Amino acid sequence: MQVYYPNPFIMVLETEKSFVIKNGLKFEKILDKKIYSHFINCFQKQNPIGMCELEEVFSQTEMVDLFSSHVLLDSPLELSSEFSRNIGYFSLTTTALTYQKLKEKKILILGAGAIGTHLAWQLSAMGISNLTILDFDQIELSNLNRQLLYRYIDIDRNKVEVLKEHLEAIFPEVTIEIIHKKLHHIKDVREVIKSDFDLVVKAIDTPEEMTEWVGKVAFENKVSMVQGGFIGTMGVVGPNYIPEKTPCYHCYQKDMKISRLCGTGATQPSLTELVSGKLGLDILNILQNQMTAYPEMYEFLDGVTNSIDTVKIDLLEHCAVCGRDNNTQRNLPKIVDILYLIAVFIMPIIITLNQLDAYFNLLGLAILCILFTIVQENEQKNFQLQFQAAVSYAISLSILNIFLGTTRIDYTHWMISSVQIGLQEILLITISVTMFESVSYITKLVKGLLILFNIPVPYRIRK
Repeated sequence: MQVYYPNPFIMVLETEKSFVIKNGLKFEKILDKKIYSHFINCFQKQNPIGMCELEEVFSQTEMVDLFSSHVLLDSPLELSSEFSRNIGYFSLTTTALTYQKLKEKKILILGAGAIGTHLAWQLSAMGISNLTILDFDQIELSNLNRQLLYRYIDIDRNKVEVLKEHLEAIFPEVTIEIIHKKLHHIKDVREVIKSDFDLVVKAIDTPEEMTEWVGKVAFENKVSMVQGGFIGTMGVVGPNYIPEKTPCYHCYQKDMKISRLCGTGATQPSLTELVSGKLGLDILNILQNQMTAYPEMYEFLDGVTNSIDTVKIDLLEHCAVCGRDNNTQRNLPKIVDILYLIAVFIMPIIITLNQLDAYFNLLGLAILCILFTIVQENEQKNFQLQFQAAVSYAISLSILNIFLGTTRIDYTHWMISSVQIGLQEILLITISVTMFESVSYITKLVKGLLILFNIPVPYRIRK
């Protein structure tokens, strides 16, 4: 008989009359205590559950939900390893086998400073067993506030040697190769970055051309690249590169060559953790082929306001390095403008001219939803609110026409009808804008009241 195993990392809660099974925010199931006590008891004791036992209390649809949400597993998890919590994490999202695939990845870290040391620890803690770390520098007193695993007694020692020593002491299964070398030219970068790496971390900022060199060699070898740094009180992540999925570094518009004359990067421990943590998540998802790492974007992490902003980078029409034609990408905002114009003006007029045809109205709404999806998929975030208002406007208009049964336009009184259409559109645009502003205001009000009375803020409101 086929048996299944309760996922020990699934959260099981108890109320007065029920049990609640949760997998983060994506899955929640409420079970009656009288019916499901045996099932929950198996969870508590981590006993396997037979298919016959499941069929007695769950429908086929419910069992599909339990398996797809990783509540039940085909085999038990290995929990004796030092990486058991990693295995648990992947068991909640994909499969525990994902961890085994990650172990085989090979990563190059350029720079053993603030970002480099934190990511070296993160990647080792993820169980990635092949790391190569390059740096030429020695440990200084000023490094200790932000560069992980260095101690006072390590001052004047080579960074890569100390980092390797401490990481291997914590994670004996990790193989770490170190390169004590300074990169002076792109040919030096070519000697280091090879095609057998799965990803390179650019955490080195000298010389000034380093980003261009690493970006070019990463493209040549089809190796993913992530990068981050600090500007004043802000952390910066990106733009990251994924072969055949994102523009290369040289695709980005550069109005003029900028060189730093003076100025030392300032940071503090929590901001360093924030930047390196964001990069670590990007790396994790890139290695799983689950994201494009915000293509064509800088992410700015403000250490003062604790906010995160994304800024789109303009692309060259044609990249001389990778040969990518970016005309389509550059013209996309114009296309979105046209779609928005259709949504706001043309579609409502067409709907108005067919006021008694409910099916036509619904077709118009479907078209608007498709256009809105196109906007979202192309991440034109500055147009999304406009599209939401336009869709809301058209929906309001359609509902109004359907339920009020407004008569068709009398073409003998076309002037009166035109004025009627204009006033109707102004009215509904006002309604749409007011509705969105009201929702925003109400959300802020509810959030403020919850904080005032020390009540946990729901995720969707907090977001």
